[in-house]
Amino acid sequence: MHGVIIVDDDEIMLKGISVNIPWKENGFYVLGTANNGADGLALARRVSPEIILTDIRMPMIDGISMAEKIKAEQPDVKIIFLTGYDNFQYAKLAISLGADGYILKYESDEAIIREIISIRDKAVKQRAASREYEMDRFNPMRSDSRQNVAETFSEDGEFKDHLWHEGTSWMKVSHKQLVYKIIKYVRANYSEDSLSVAQIAGAVHICAAYTSTLFKKYTKMNLSDYIVSVRMKEAQRLLQETSLSIEKISWQIGYSNSHYFSTAFKRYSGCTPSAFRRRRNT
Repeated sequence: MHGVIIVDDDEIMLKGISVNIPWKENGFYVLGTANNGADGLALARRVSPEIILTDIRMPMIDGISMAEKIKAEQPDVKIIFLTGYDNFQYAKLAISLGADGYILKYESDEAIIREIISIRDKAVKQRAASREYEMDRFNPMRSDSRQNVAETFSEDGEFKDHLWHEGTSWMKVSHKQLVYKIIKYVRANYSEDSLSVAQIAGAVHICAAYTSTLFKKYTKMNLSDYIVSVRMKEAQRLLQETSLSIEKISWQIGYSNSHYFSTAFKRYSGCTPSAFRRRRNT
């Protein structure tokens, strides 16, 4: 079994990938998950995985910085970036710095595991070729070994180029892709007070009723509740890390009425925004 860790600050995405992918059936075992780069680095140091799937943009330490630190300490680990459609340049940079590939996080489960298997198999071939080369160093009778090793590593370089150029052909529509697109849209637009299920449905090109049903099916959560949770987590962060007024925070997370925001915040957090700020600052 090949050990895997997953790092992503989107809790629903993190849970979806760790639970929905058929890991064990394909020879993998999820050793743990983390929701920011600092925790991901600590987890990698603790469990020494063979493969790391990580988001790029994360709090505390971004995915690229985390990958550089891990590669310096564990050069054989395979690092694969989970990237959105708008992060291709970051993924390309990551590969140039030594990452082993990228996967669109809005892909189907089948496409994700297929690419991970491909990268794992390439790593296995590389290790076998390296062992062959080491054996050949002490056995001059095996003159064909060096050529085999050279060909393997040449193929790996071609593989990375192929992976990059062919990436856009992976975008096949699936139910889970649509859910991931919904999540992405909410996270990008939660600050709009007009954000609604109908607006989200229009953005992903399906009807509003089906949008809610589809989201609930795969997340076990109402879409409206997810919108609230995204807004409230951002409100909690702003209350903890900034001195913005309650009114300004309510505007920034999509509530034009600060009284309604305070009521919703208390329902979600169990206390008023002011009380939350005081408690966090004591």
